[in-house]
Amino acid sequence: MARSACGESLIRRAGPLACKLAAGFRADAFSYLLFLRLVPAFPFFLVNLAPAFTSIPLRTFVLATFVGIIPGTFVFVNLGETLGRIDSLQGLVSWETLGAFALLGILALVPVVVRRRSSRTAVDT
Repeated sequence: MARSACGESLIRRAGPLACKLAAGFRADAFSYLLFLRLVPAFPFFLVNLAPAFTSIPLRTFVLATFVGIIPGTFVFVNLGETLGRIDSLQGLVSWETLGAFALLGILALVPVVVRRRSSRTAVDT
């Protein structure tokens, strides 16, 4: 609905930056969407709307969403479960809690690693 109702006209009205972003999204939709799914800094409803304003295939949307949500779900459930067992300040610095926070940090670095690998592959070819 968002694509057909106002997608292209909204992108044109938003200016050159939005057009450039939409073009980049179309060119490398899987990587863009995977980055948006892995980094929990973006509101989920906006991450769902962004692809609608471009013409990415449904298959790409579903695959990137699946791959991007599963690791984050695991990390956040693990962190929540670990934090739920803390009964003192000493528990906050347990190996389990620190490990859960480390997993969260690694999850945040995944998009950077993916982008670096893809840029090295592009340079090599």
